[in-house]
Amino acid sequence: MSGGDTKQTMFSSTPHFFKIIFHGTLRENKLHIPKKFTAKYGETLSNWVLIKLPCGSKWKMGLTKKDENIWFEKGWLDFAKHYGLKRGSMITFRYEGNSEFYAVIFDISTVEINYPSVPTNLVVSSIDSELKIQVVEKDSVEVLDEYSSPCSRPHKKMRTQSNPSCRKLEGKRLASINRIAEM
Repeated sequence: MSGGDTKQTMFSSTPHFFKIIFHGTLRENKLHIPKKFTAKYGETLSNWVLIKLPCGSKWKMGLTKKDENIWFEKGWLDFAKHYGLKRGSMITFRYEGNSEFYAVIFDISTVEINYPSVPTNLVVSSIDSELKIQVVEKDSVEVLDEYSSPCSRPHKKMRTQSNPSCRKLEGKRLASINRIAEM
């Protein structure tokens, strides 16, 4: 080696940032994206971004831009409630380009959370405590127990057969289903 060796630095091929959730973040219902990140990548972000999680869920979230600041805002409150974020929770974001992020959530003990088991296609803007259903086959549906956010225990699953008393899904709200448990 020569005396003129230069210091080499390694960079990730995809940019990352992490955020610690503070009381103000929860009170203001928005999450600030670091200025250093937005200075470099802010121009590539559209008004709506997609946030993907390890559990397979995908959340569409609206950005608010003011001056040199950008926040996750539209949809942030539902996201925070759904994953039980509280003061001290942490989230890492990996920017994958095309206004898409991959996020991993950690609880206050710095361990990754157990993500709620809600089917990806049923994640909507307003999560409520009604039954969540997932189509299993053409003739039946799978009913997941009532959802309580967040829950690390596995959900019990019951199967019902097609039933004329089942009500149609109306908008983003899920209708009640008469349960017929297979025992």
